[in-house]
Amino acid sequence: METKFRLPVLEECAKVLLAAPNVVTKDVRKEAEKVFLEFRKTAFPYETCRFLLENSRNNFVQFQAVCTIKTSILREWTCLPTTTIEQLRLFLLNYVTTNLSLTPYVREEIFRALALIIKRGILNTENTTSSKIFDEVSQLMQTSNISLQLIACGLLTALLNEFSNHNKTCGTGFTWDFHSRCKLHFEAYHLHQTLLFTLQILNNIVQLTTPYSGDELLVVTRVLSLADDILHWTFLTPTAGRRCYVQPLDMLSDSPLAPPSTWLSTVLNPDFLKLFFKVYSKVHYNQDLSYHASRCVQQLATFDAEKSVLDVYYKSYVQCFKETISGLEIQEYDAVDIAETFHLIISHQESGIYEPSVISRMAAITCDFFCKAAAAEALNVDDSSSDIYNKASSRMLSVWAYSWCQDKDPLLYYKQIFEAYVKAHLHDGKPKDNCIDDEVDEDELPDKEKYSDQLEPIGYLASLILGHSLPILTRLIHLKTDRLKAELELVVAQPTNPSTREVLNDVYDDLHWLVLIATSILSCSKGERPVSIVTYMNSQGQQINTQLTQNLIIHPELSSSETVGTPGLCVVAQLVASVLRLFHVQSVAVMSNLAEYLSPQVDATCMYFMEKFTALYLMNEDEGLELSSRPYLPIYCVKSECVNHLVGRILEKIKVNLTVWSSEPDVVRESLNTLINLLSNKDVCKSVAVSTCFQSWIPAISENVFPFNSLPASGIRLLYEAVVSFLSNTCDVNSEYSHKVLVDPMVTFRQRLNSRKQLKLREDDSKLKEDALRFLEMLIGCCSALKCDMDVGLAVSDTFKAELLFRVVQNGVDTTGAILDVYHVDDQLVELSMEALYTVTNHLYFQFHKCETLCQAILKCLEVYVQHNPPGSKKATSKDAEFDDILWIIKLLDRMLTLDLFITEDGGHDPVTQKEQTEKITLAGIQTILPVIDSSLLQYSSLSSAYYRLLSLASSYSPQIIIEFHQPVWELILSSILLSLDSRYGSDAAKDGYEFLNKMATFIHQTQSHPLLDKSKLDVFLQPILNTMLFEPFDLDLTTIISHTLYYLIVLYPAKYNEMQSYILEKHKTEPHFDILHHYLSEFSSIASVTQSTNHHRTEMSKFTESVHSALLELKGLLCVT
Repeated sequence: METKFRLPVLEECAKVLLAAPNVVTKDVRKEAEKVFLEFRKTAFPYETCRFLLENSRNNFVQFQAVCTIKTSILREWTCLPTTTIEQLRLFLLNYVTTNLSLTPYVREEIFRALALIIKRGILNTENTTSSKIFDEVSQLMQTSNISLQLIACGLLTALLNEFSNHNKTCGTGFTWDFHSRCKLHFEAYHLHQTLLFTLQILNNIVQLTTPYSGDELLVVTRVLSLADDILHWTFLTPTAGRRCYVQPLDMLSDSPLAPPSTWLSTVLNPDFLKLFFKVYSKVHYNQDLSYHASRCVQQLATFDAEKSVLDVYYKSYVQCFKETISGLEIQEYDAVDIAETFHLIISHQESGIYEPSVISRMAAITCDFFCKAAAAEALNVDDSSSDIYNKASSRMLSVWAYSWCQDKDPLLYYKQIFEAYVKAHLHDGKPKDNCIDDEVDEDELPDKEKYSDQLEPIGYLASLILGHSLPILTRLIHLKTDRLKAELELVVAQPTNPSTREVLNDVYDDLHWLVLIATSILSCSKGERPVSIVTYMNSQGQQINTQLTQNLIIHPELSSSETVGTPGLCVVAQLVASVLRLFHVQSVAVMSNLAEYLSPQVDATCMYFMEKFTALYLMNEDEGLELSSRPYLPIYCVKSECVNHLVGRILEKIKVNLTVWSSEPDVVRESLNTLINLLSNKDVCKSVAVSTCFQSWIPAISENVFPFNSLPASGIRLLYEAVVSFLSNTCDVNSEYSHKVLVDPMVTFRQRLNSRKQLKLREDDSKLKEDALRFLEMLIGCCSALKCDMDVGLAVSDTFKAELLFRVVQNGVDTTGAILDVYHVDDQLVELSMEALYTVTNHLYFQFHKCETLCQAILKCLEVYVQHNPPGSKKATSKDAEFDDILWIIKLLDRMLTLDLFITEDGGHDPVTQKEQTEKITLAGIQTILPVIDSSLLQYSSLSSAYYRLLSLASSYSPQIIIEFHQPVWELILSSILLSLDSRYGSDAAKDGYEFLNKMATFIHQTQSHPLLDKSKLDVFLQPILNTMLFEPFDLDLTTIISHTLYYLIVLYPAKYNEMQSYILEKHKTEPHFDILHHYLSEFSSIASVTQSTNHHRTEMSKFTESVHSALLELKGLLCVT
C-alpha cells in the first residue's frame, strides 16, 4: 500500500472533505479531493480496498473504497482471472451481510458494485455468477432476519436499476449496444425469477398483522417498490434497433404491462391478481405503502395480450377490483389512484366493467368525490385536500363521459351524477368560501378554466339527458333569482342588516355555478352544436308551441320556476329565459342604486353563457340549426322578432355591465366578447345598427367619455375589435360612423402629439400619455379584427377593410413611431408600441404594395427605437420584464420574415419578387436591432429562444444578406451563436444555433467564395462542436444537425480541422478510448476530403452522419441522453 493511500491519510482527507467551509481552506480541500481521485486510478487496488473496508470506521472512506473497486474491476476486467472477480463479489456480499449497521449510502454503493459485476459478466457463457447471486438472494429472503431480507431486496433493486432502460447510474464504459444485449439476457433468464422472489415475499406480507412494526414496514416498502419496478418494466425486442432503446422517462412510465409468453402461466394464475389486491387492501391505510401498491394495481389493469387471454384476465381483474373497493374506506390519498384505476380498466378493456354492482359502486364513489371536494373547499383549511378530490372527480367524470359503449349508456347513473355535481356546488345551509367581498387573486384562473376538466365531461353527460338536466338547472336559476330579488328588497327595507350580505354571497355563488354548468351543457362540443342536443330538440320539435316559446324570450320577466316543464316550451329557450330574467332583476337593482350589492362574477358568467348561446344556436334562415322541425326557426332565426328582442336585451345588459363594472376586467372581457360574437353575423349587425342602445355608443366611443374612458386596457382592445367588426359588416368607406369612431380620434391625437413634439414640452402631460396608451390599445384592437378569407385564398376583399382600415393601420404605425420618439423613456409605452407593431405584422392581409408600405413604416419605427437605445444601453438586470420591448421586436421581425402575403390583383407584380422585397426590409430591421441586444440578455430563456429562432429563420431565407451585414454586426451574431452552443442555454437554442451555422456554411460552400469564407470566421466553431460531440453530454436529438454542421466546417476548413485533430489526440493519448478517437477523427477527415474534390456532397454527408452516430455509440453510448 502506497504511503499516501494508507488508512490514516485517507481518513484525514475524508475529514477535510466533510468539514464545514469555514474550517478548511479551498486549497486544502482540493488537495484532499486529489488524493481520492488518484486512489481511484490506482492499478489493481483490490487488496487495499479490502483492507480499508475491514479496518476503517469512516463512512466516506468505506464509500470511496467501494467506488474504487467498482471502477477498477470494470477497467481491468479483461486482465483479471475469473477467480479474482468471484472472490471480490463474495467479499462484497459477505461484507454487506455481516456488517448490518453500515451507513445506507455505503450499503447502496455495494449493491451497485455487485450489480455491475453481474452485468459485466452476464453474457459470458462460462460465467455462473448471475445464477449464484439469485441463489444467494433466495437464501437471504428465506431467513427470519429482517435486515438480511432488506439486503436481498436492496440487491434486487440494484439489479433492476442496472438493467433498466432508463439507467443513468453506470457511467463507466458500457455502450448502449452492450447494455441492450445484457438487458435482453436478464429479461430472458432472470427477470421472471425476480418477480417470483417478490411474489414470495408478498405472500408473507399478507400473513402479517397490521399495523406493521418498524422493521416490517421497511421490508414491505422495499418489496412493493420492487414489484412496482418489475410490473412497469419496459421489455426490449431482439429485433429492435439500437437507438430505439433510448427512450424518455415519461414514455417509459406509460408503457403497458406486456410481458413475454413465458410469464403467462404466472400472470394468468388467479392467485396472482388476488395477491396484489390483498396486499393493496392490507397496506392502503399507509400513504407511502399505498402509493406503490396502487401503482401495481393500476399497471396490472394495462395488461396486453391476445384477446382470448385478455377476456379471461380482465374478468378476473374486475372481480378482484370489485371485491376490493366494495368494502374499502377510500382515504384522501387513495382518491386519485382509485379514479385512475377505473380509467385504466375502461381504456384498456371495456368488457366486464358493466356489471351493475361495479357501475353502482363507481357512481357512488364519483358522487362521494364531489361531496368531499365541496366540503374541503368549504372548510378552506388546506387547498391540497380540495385539489386531490377535484382531480379525482375530474378523472371519474372523464371515465363516465368518454368511455362507455353507446349500447350501454347508464342513463340512470348519469342523472345521479349530474344531480350530485349540481348539489355539491350549491349552498344548502352550509358555509362556503366564496364571498364577493373577498379579495380576488389576480393570478387565479376563472372557474370556467380552473374546472374545465370537470365542466366539459359533466356538460357532455348532461347533454345526453337534456330533458332531465336543463329543467333542473332552469328551475334552480329561477329559484335563486327569486331569492336574489327578495334579498335585494330586504336591503332596501333594512339596509343595515349584516346578514343580508352573507346570504347574497351564497345566492351569487349558486347562480354563478348554475349558469356555468348550463353553459358547459350548451357548448360541450367545443365550437359546434352538440349532436345530442340537436337530436333531442328534433325529437321534441313537433310538440313545440312556437308562440308560447317566443313570448318566453320576449317577456322573460313573466317566467318563473312554475313555468318550467310546461308542455310546448323548448327546454333551451326556457334556460335562456331564466338567464334573461336574472338580467332583468339585476337591471332593476342598478336603477334602484343597489349596484354595490351585485356580483361581477355572476355578470361575467352570464355574459359567457350568452356568448356561447348566440354563437351556437342563432341561425340563418337557410341554416336550419340542423333541426328538421320548422317551429324552431321563429325562435332562433337571426331575422326573427324573438332574436331581435334577445339581441336588444343583451345589448342593454352589456351597457349596464360596462357602466357598473368598467373596472372589472372579467366582466368587461366577457361582455365585449359577446358583443364581438353578435357583430360577426351580418344579419345580427343589422339589428344592432338600428338599436337605440348601440347608436348612443358611437358618439361616446369617439369622444372617449364614460363608460368607455374607464375601460381596462384589454377592454379597449375588445371594444375596437367590436367596432371594426360592426363597421365592416354594415358601413361603407365614407360612412359617418367610420370617420367618427376611427379616423377622427386618430387624427386628433396625432395633431396633439405633433404639437407636443414640436414645442419640445418637458413637463409631464399625463392626459396625453393616457391618450397614447388608449391609441395603442385601439390600434391593437383594430388589427385584431382583421380576418383573411382562407377559403378563397384572397386578401381582404371587403371594401371597408381594404381601403379605410389600411389607412387606419398605416396612420397607426406612423403615429406609433412618433410615440416612440416622444415617450422613449417610458417603458410601458415603448413595450406597448412594440406589441402594437407586432399585432400589425400579424394581420397583414392587404395587397402587396400596401404590405410593403407598412413594413417600411415599421422599419422606421425600429430606427427610432435604436436611436434612443444605442448599443450597450440594454443590459441584463434582475427583472426579465424590463426587456419585453426587445422580445416584441424579435417576434415582429420573425413574423415579417415568415409573412405569407395574400396577393390580390396588384399590377402584375411577381409574388416571388414581392416576397424578396419584404425579406430585404425585414433583414434590414434585424441588422438595425441586433446591436441593441446585449449578450447578457440572452440568459433569459424567453428572449434567447426567440432570438435564436430569428437568426435561424434569417439564415434560411437569405444567408447572403446575413453574411453581408456590417462586420461589427456579423461578429455580434457569431459571439451570440457561440453562446447558444453552451448547454446552459438549452437544447432549443443549441438547435437554432447549429441550424444557423449549417445554413451559413452550406451557402459558403455552394458559392465557393473566398472573400465570404474569410469574412465568415466560422472556423472558430470547430473546437466547441468537437468538444460537445465527443466529450460532453448533449441531447442526442441534435446529432444529425451537429453532424451536418461539422461536415461543412471540415470541408471549408480542412487545415484547421487537422490542427484540432492533432490537439485532441495528443491530449487523450493515454486514455483507453484513444484508438476509437483516432479512428473516427481520421474517418471524418477522410469523408470530408472526398467532398472537397467532388460535388457529391449529399452522399458523403450521409456517410459522415452515419460515422458520427457510430462514434457516439462507441464513445458515449453508455451515457443516457440528458
